[in-house]
Amino acid sequence: MTTNSSYQPKYSNSWALVIGIDKYQHVGPLSYAKNDAEAVAKVLRERFGFQASRVTLLTDKAATRKGIMAAFLKYVQEAGGSPDDRIVVFFAGHGHTVSGRRGETGFLVPIDGRVDDLATLIRWDELTRNADLIPAKHILFLMDACYGGLALTRQSLPPGSMRFLKDMLQRYARQVVT
Repeated sequence: MTTNSSYQPKYSNSWALVIGIDKYQHVGPLSYAKNDAEAVAKVLRERFGFQASRVTLLTDKAATRKGIMAAFLKYVQEAGGSPDDRIVVFFAGHGHTVSGRRGETGFLVPIDGRVDDLATLIRWDELTRNADLIPAKHILFLMDACYGGLALTRQSLPPGSMRFLKDMLQRYARQVVT
């Protein structure tokens, strides 16, 4: 991947991968993860101007390990291919943690995941490492692996903030909110 030291102070395209799982095959069900994902997808389209064709929503049966990874890795070459793009990745569902020699390792549990078989889970840093392959300048990961609900709000900007915002839009970033 080439690096771009001169990003535009805007987004060329906005993409989203939104995942919500309630009806797991091998672990206990959840009550609101699917609804949360649907609500986030709707907010991204209606309030933040994401084109419907650029919002991928994977819920329950579609949210397999293979389906999630295939949708995410499409951003490497197909979607999210412009350096001035942004990508939002939202996951609502079960998480799992395993202790190792260097501390805790986190996993996302897809619908077909088994906590007793780590090969069926998505290691959290597999996503963040693969994000380095994606040309988009900004990727925001929103992980809701415990509680329901996500509110995305935009407040009016105080005087002088536009210069700061323009500067931030021109920097390469990967951010995680859990």
